[in-house]
Amino acid sequence: MIVYKTIDEYSREIKLLKVLVTEFDESYSLYIELSVNFIMNNTETVKEIQRIIKEKIEGFTGITIDKVDIEIKKIIT
Repeated sequence: MIVYKTIDEYSREIKLLKVLVTEFDESYSLYIELSVNFIMNNTETVKEIQRIIKEKIEGFTGITIDKVDIEIKKIIT
């Protein structure tokens, strides 16, 4: 739910398609699939979303997020 809300707050031009969470000994990693407007399909946007999601999850829950992998599965024109 945190991931969905974070993406929705960032831009209505980005839609969450899938989230997979992998648990390790003392941390987690996320794999996220998105649908984006073609204007939003750039490296800076993806890096910013990764950073914000990591910060929000760690801030709200106190758990460590090792990485947030994002794959753009669909580009909307």
